[in-house]
Amino acid sequence: MKPGHEQWLQTMSARRVYRDARCTDDMFVHAADEMKGYLNACVQRFTRTLDVIREAVPVGGRVLEIGANPYFVTAVLLKDLRLDVTSLGRPPIVWPGSPVQACEDHERYLRVDTEIFPIREAVCNAEKDPFPLADAQFDLVIAAEILEHLIFSPTHFLYEIHRVLKPGGHLVLTTPNAVQLRYLLKWISGRSVWDQYSGYGVYGRHQREYTAREIEELLQSLNFTVVQTDRYYARPLDSKLDGKLLEALYRVMPSRAPEMTFLARASGEPKVSYPDFLYRSLYPKPENVEAMRAFANRDGFNAVPTEQTTGATRSANARS
Repeated sequence: MKPGHEQWLQTMSARRVYRDARCTDDMFVHAADEMKGYLNACVQRFTRTLDVIREAVPVGGRVLEIGANPYFVTAVLLKDLRLDVTSLGRPPIVWPGSPVQACEDHERYLRVDTEIFPIREAVCNAEKDPFPLADAQFDLVIAAEILEHLIFSPTHFLYEIHRVLKPGGHLVLTTPNAVQLRYLLKWISGRSVWDQYSGYGVYGRHQREYTAREIEELLQSLNFTVVQTDRYYARPLDSKLDGKLLEALYRVMPSRAPEMTFLARASGEPKVSYPDFLYRSLYPKPENVEAMRAFANRDGFNAVPTEQTTGATRSANARS
């Protein structure tokens, strides 16, 4: 590990999260084994992401962390990097189309040893609701392992990130590589590469993964300037020879490494864009904020077909 990483690991290992200021109700007490395994598997990704964050934002900078739960990275942001952190979480949605109430000031309390940090947490469905946050207030937005979980559209999600960033502010985005070597090996062995169903509901599984080129094209189409793209293998904490061999392999084949981290800068004004490589059957394609908002809430469960969409469907049926 690099200098400072051991301290970060200690912070993450010691962190406890509570629902109230009395710190008597540990949110993860019943999932302690799962949390331990998650930290063991992901600590290298966490520390590499934190390295990028540390370079991108000064001490005291305002940070929005989307999908912070289970708050491992949050603990380092607050205790070690001393950043001003707001979290954006999702309500307990199980099915698309479920009613949701966006709100602010949903508090959590994070304790590391004897220090207690309040976590300001806004709540909304980030791919459908306008973030309950003002324009241009954050120096940095963190979207770590979120994009691949979206079930409907990343455009609204990334537009809202751009909107709440200060001019020239940065986005740190991490997501798995859709063309990683592990998937090829699964195909060869006759296994599917699709993610498992999750006990955490529809948002608990990967819906759509991306290549590095697709992420760069998507960000650029929405007025982000990609500053840095990093592809790598995050070795589990307890791995030995096998993990070191995989690290060496992926240094030779970086395009097939499983982890990807992007640093992008918000350029100009927030922009609505639906790239053709990512979307189909948009009737019509949203071209402004109002159309984007309407499209984000037409999820197939509560959609009312328009004459245009109905006509398009009739034409498609006639061709078939």
